[in-house]
Amino acid sequence: MFGYDSYDRICQQCGDPFLGRRDAKYCSSVCRQRAYNIRRRAKRVTDSQAKCNHRNQAKRNKSGGDA
Repeated sequence: MFGYDSYDRICQQCGDPFLGRRDAKYCSSVCRQRAYNIRRRAKRVTDSQAKCNHRNQAKRNKSGGDA
């Protein structure tokens, strides 16, 4: 009935079983927020590594042209 029937689910964050909607991924708002924070931190690390790699490449190109 409109996607609101209860289904046996497993939380993608903590692994606990729960009853939820067909499209539910997390057992609670706490798990949903924790998953979001983990994704956000991972993206921040990836972005900072990309900036660092870009700077290192620029330094290598600059020093390689002078040598």
